[in-house]
Amino acid sequence: PTTPPSRRLIWLLTIATGASVANLYYNQPLLSDIARTFHSSTRAAGSIATLTQAGYAVGMLLFVPLGDIVERRRLITTLLCVVAVALFLTGIGPTMSVVVAASFAVGVTNVVPQLILPFAAGLTPPAMRGRVLGQVVSGLLVGILAGRAVAGVISDLAGWRAVYLGACAAMILLAVL
Repeated sequence: PTTPPSRRLIWLLTIATGASVANLYYNQPLLSDIARTFHSSTRAAGSIATLTQAGYAVGMLLFVPLGDIVERRRLITTLLCVVAVALFLTGIGPTMSVVVAASFAVGVTNVVPQLILPFAAGLTPPAMRGRVLGQVVSGLLVGILAGRAVAGVISDLAGWRAVYLGACAAMILLAVL
């Protein structure tokens, strides 16, 4: 590319990276509330966080290499829609088993940040690549750090299910944008 991407696009990629990576960390402050909802042990609830991260590793193996074969924009949009479904299922899950399985699916399909980074690099001229990628990676770090705090605040105000349903809506909005 000879012209840089628009500031709007860079900000969209930054926000999308942060919002999507936060999906992996929302569950951590919610585990005790989830355990209480289903009258289960904290150990059983802890499997949610473990399986979300395990799913993420599986997703890295399955989907990230597709970014070199399939058009990244289409793959990113598709994965945002699929992770939205997984987040929705987590939010409405009637049993602990459903929430655990849906959390694993969230992890598997939530590799969007690893696809956005090379996408942003490919859109940017070499002279500006470091600055643009620095901004997008900043979104990634903010998402990791803020995900837990946001989940805690929303859970205190509206319950743990609202965290996942709100994240579902955010992923759908990002897919549209």
